[in-house]
Amino acid sequence: MNDGERALWRTPSFRSYFTARTISSFGSTFGTLAVTFAALEGGLGTTGLGIVLAASTIPSAVFLVGGVVGDRLPRRLILASTDLVMGTVQIMTAVLAFGTALAIPELAGRQFIRGMAYAFFAPASTGMLPEIVGESPQKANSTLNLTRNFAFERTDTEA
Repeated sequence: MNDGERALWRTPSFRSYFTARTISSFGSTFGTLAVTFAALEGGLGTTGLGIVLAASTIPSAVFLVGGVVGDRLPRRLILASTDLVMGTVQIMTAVLAFGTALAIPELAGRQFIRGMAYAFFAPASTGMLPEIVGESPQKANSTLNLTRNFAFERTDTEA
């Protein structure tokens, strides 16, 4: 580890951000897996699964206002509130899936809400890193990408 990497890890705000992003990345990945299994086990088939997964992806393309909001409001507030929304939606989906088979509109609606939150989360997340580490976020970005790649999280370019 070189001096630049050590300095990065000595920054409390980067350590907090890294921890939060790691939890969020794994939550997003496992949430998507859980929704996939819930759809397939619930008898929705591959077409139903495609509709449900598309419902979580479409808002990122449609709600381009997320970047504008990310530039106008405090990014920490956006990241915390959107992570809360995404986590709550996934937990509600999991709880409901344990008791009954969910229909396409139920799963797709919840995933659409999750996707809307992600449409605000992704641009705020991108803009947050330079606020934390300054004008050269390359090392910080590569460190965060290790976690994202390990968790197989989609990035805003894949949304």
